[in-house]
Amino acid sequence: MQQLGGEESLVPQPRGSLHKAGAIGLATVVMTAILVLEPESFFRHVAAAILILTVGPSLHGVFLLLEECLHHATTRYRGGRLGQMVTACVGVYTLLGVGLAVLLLGLTEPQPWRDQWSMVILAFGLYPLLKTLGVLGPSEVEVSEICEERKMNVAHGLAWSFHLGYLNLVLPRLEGSIAEFRALHTAGPFETRGSRKLLILLPLNANIAHKLEDEDTNIRFYDNLPNTEIDRAGVRGRVYKHR
Repeated sequence: MQQLGGEESLVPQPRGSLHKAGAIGLATVVMTAILVLEPESFFRHVAAAILILTVGPSLHGVFLLLEECLHHATTRYRGGRLGQMVTACVGVYTLLGVGLAVLLLGLTEPQPWRDQWSMVILAFGLYPLLKTLGVLGPSEVEVSEICEERKMNVAHGLAWSFHLGYLNLVLPRLEGSIAEFRALHTAGPFETRGSRKLLILLPLNANIAHKLEDEDTNIRFYDNLPNTEIDRAGVRGRVYKHR
């Protein structure tokens, strides 16, 4: 199959792993420096830094969990599975980060923080690494909320692409379909009465009745318009059915 001209300029290249390499390199340099300068308190500093960077997302996940438990347990989690809600709101990697920090703090001996700058520098160095590994990443609930607010879900794109593409093909031929329909139905209430109007119904969700007249008594179904046949996407005489 021949490629389209200028395809390289039209299709974005996949992103590389430069940000991951940079995060790993920075974390390695910073932790090595702390290990050389303060070897006796290295693990405690690392544990405290990880705890500082993970407690915030964990507490935020608790608030998300309350929202999910109170309002979305039955509709989004098949009857309210607590374990599924916890992992969706807080995130597995965030919980593992908190557990690792608590474990390191428990295994090391308590020591006074003699230099606050070490903690600041270590947290600065570990943050990109934890962010890259997904420890500080957004939870599934936050990602879902962003996609729903911005209409970024695959279903939204497919739905609008289907409806707009369908209308783009059918509307230019609608006048001929109506004329053919009226020629086949000479007897009936299909004579023009004043101005004509075209009402296009775009569903907002998948909860659509099989028969629209069952939902609205003002709608009356008489018959389908003649099928529209178009050569499309390598298919000869593809049928577009509408009523």
